[in-house]
Amino acid sequence: MDMNFKKQFWFYLICILMGQSCIMAETSNEPQTLFLQIEARTIEDISVEFRHPKKVVNSEQKGNLFIVDVPRMEGGFSQLFGQRFMEHSPFDYKKIMIFENDIAVKKLSLNDVYKLDKIELDSIEVYHLILD
Repeated sequence: MDMNFKKQFWFYLICILMGQSCIMAETSNEPQTLFLQIEARTIEDISVEFRHPKKVVNSEQKGNLFIVDVPRMEGGFSQLFGQRFMEHSPFDYKKIMIFENDIAVKKLSLNDVYKLDKIELDSIEVYHLILD
């Protein structure tokens, strides 16, 4: 057998195996509504927004309860031989912005919100945040 043929064979075989073991996956979150109860010195000066690349979604406020609509966000990862890299989780995007007198005082991701203390009222989970 020709030596060049053997080199080409092994090169193509390795490329095929690597190509089949490389996985690119997409992840996303489901659209949802979050209920944030915020304790602050002056609640009248507080506002909450969801900053999406294409638009800003203002939350509805009822006293110190903020109703935040979170749209679907995309993410994903690549995987080669079982090792993940370039991972982008929509649950880690810090898109929930809390403002006091139009100055951003806190940025939260969905994972940050899920870690807050929560109160269950009927079938609604209300997340409790204390601003310093």
